[in-house]
Amino acid sequence: MRTSHFILPNKVKDQYVYRWLPDEQRPRAVIHIFHGMAEHAGRYEYLAKALTDRGYVVYASDLAGHGKTCKNIEDTGFFYNSDGWFKVVDDLKKLTGNIKWEYSGVPHILLGHSMGSFIARTYASIYPKDIHGLILSGTTWNPGMLLKAGRAIAGIQSFFAGNNFRSNLLDKMSFGSFNARISPVRTKFDWLTHDEAIVDAYIADDRCGFVCTAKMFANLFTGLKFIQKTKNILEIPVDLPVYIFSGSMDPVGHYSKGPAKVAQIFEECEMKDVTLKLYEGGRHEMLNEINRDEVIGDLLNWLEQHVSNTK
Repeated sequence: MRTSHFILPNKVKDQYVYRWLPDEQRPRAVIHIFHGMAEHAGRYEYLAKALTDRGYVVYASDLAGHGKTCKNIEDTGFFYNSDGWFKVVDDLKKLTGNIKWEYSGVPHILLGHSMGSFIARTYASIYPKDIHGLILSGTTWNPGMLLKAGRAIAGIQSFFAGNNFRSNLLDKMSFGSFNARISPVRTKFDWLTHDEAIVDAYIADDRCGFVCTAKMFANLFTGLKFIQKTKNILEIPVDLPVYIFSGSMDPVGHYSKGPAKVAQIFEECEMKDVTLKLYEGGRHEMLNEINRDEVIGDLLNWLEQHVSNTK
């Protein structure tokens, strides 16, 4: 695997991009990874190694307000002053344009984890012609009332306290109960994975686990509302292959109910190729779980079956 990094200039926030390349010249496909909330793209190197070993090119950028796209730690947890969710999507659209220029004619597959899965679902609705497959890790479906309450609180806090106000209230509301079904609890991030080394590395990483601003939470709730509207789901091509995987003990997915609901809604919208894989006992980060080699193996098998059928 050949590893490189580059800065993609933007009008407001330049993107820090990771690129992992296979040794062979002509890749089978490009896998474009969208990371989750309060983490960064560098955490996906283990997955990138497995993908490049099979001949895939892998790109992943630190989203606005995350990782090395931020000039300093104080900039984390904030997208943009206005229309943040869709500006992040457009940041990724610009990177996609660069990728397609470099790898013209090569299938382009999105892989989004957690918040990244919500962004990937948004992208698939707005720019459906860009992609040939959609992989969703740790995704969910949220009750409408929860979204309304969250948006209201986030809007009030950002209005009165400013866009850069870090919302401990929304952080607690969003993540505070995630260890509820874990015993004994060792750290506040045990819900991520059974692998204690991964959890400890996450805690030690100052670019992970930060409290996000009320403005970012408002953007997130806006994005969730968008991806759950039927008219937006219907913009996704019915023949787009979709692979959804999650742990049965993932609190983000409401312990399997969330990803199962997403798969059900997609099928009700007449999408023809939707695969749902649930791992018994797995937590939120299945790509970092103790059985991650099994999880990645299943992902590679899905890619094997679908990339060969991609025009």
